[in-house]
Amino acid sequence: MTPEGWVRFQERGTSEQSTRDLTLAEEGFIHCSYEEQLEGTLRRFYADLPEVVVLTLDPDRIDAEVKVEGGFPHVYGPLPIEAVVEATPRAPG
Repeated sequence: MTPEGWVRFQERGTSEQSTRDLTLAEEGFIHCSYEEQLEGTLRRFYADLPEVVVLTLDPDRIDAEVKVEGGFPHVYGPLPIEAVVEATPRAPG
């Protein structure tokens, strides 16, 4: 997530950002990655940014349906702030 997106998430208490450029309403789900997929996701979609915020989520705290599709978890509804167990700012590379 971008640092700006993380600030909005904290202010609103929910996030409907699917990717950097698309919302949940536009994409139909929120893209997530497993820990072992993280580096590839960061290189592919966030390499041009100086910083990102990596969120670790507790799936038991997500009310929406979570489906694994193409090997990646997709959340079919808004993410509640309560699902975030860790937020780690870091460089994407």
